[in-house]
Amino acid sequence: MTTPVATGGGEVSMSHGTYPVPTPAVVNLAAGAAWELRGGPVDAELLTPTGAAILAEVAEGVDALPAMDVERSGYGAGGYDFPDYPNVLRGILGDCEGGLRRDPVRVLETNVDDVSPEVLGSLHETLSEAGARDVSVLPTAMKKSRPGHLVKVVVKPEDARRVARRLAEETGTLGVRETGVRHRFVADRAFETVAIEAGGERREVPVKVASDDAGWVFDVSAEFDDALAVARETDLPVREVLRRAEAAYERTAKGDDGDGVGGE
Repeated sequence: MTTPVATGGGEVSMSHGTYPVPTPAVVNLAAGAAWELRGGPVDAELLTPTGAAILAEVAEGVDALPAMDVERSGYGAGGYDFPDYPNVLRGILGDCEGGLRRDPVRVLETNVDDVSPEVLGSLHETLSEAGARDVSVLPTAMKKSRPGHLVKVVVKPEDARRVARRLAEETGTLGVRETGVRHRFVADRAFETVAIEAGGERREVPVKVASDDAGWVFDVSAEFDDALAVARETDLPVREVLRRAEAAYERTAKGDDGDGVGGE
């Protein structure tokens, strides 16, 4: 991870002439990276395209140095000498507190007031097929108080153009906005299968386990479609199947699962 990267300032000469710092290559690399740029603090090129390319590949951005147990640090010196700043790059290796991962995303949105309910309802499927990670359709009021809808779509940066085109094709909108969102915080997710007793038989139900990057589990949710199938086969309420599956995982996680089957 990296705090906002100082680019320096002033101008630099290249094969195409004199350009302001940061150079076009650095700006293009930063546009697809998960970290931010800041100018200064000196009039010199502090971030080269090579350095930006390495950071874009390996680093996620943070606003400030996170809490960590420092194991070691290292410094690399640059070729310039500045009167007020040491021209060195510092790297710190350590263990950070558990947290959620930064996932680079973009958010696309458009307003529509002439799209049928059937098409709006199908956007979750059609846009997901094009690469969307999440789709929301919200009612809103538009010009002259006409009722309309705001369509918001979360996408990976590399899928943004393709999903925007599909959104325009499906709705007929004349414009799709890309908001300033650069990332979202996401939990690590894993699926495990637990066994419960239902209808006098052993039934298996998958559960989704959410945890931070230190492994602390903060949510367990049984998969609804699988729980619903068990409920239909056994005439149990689906809420009861969900409860038994999640309770079975909790017992297993605590090492108190008995014969491994959850039930009453």
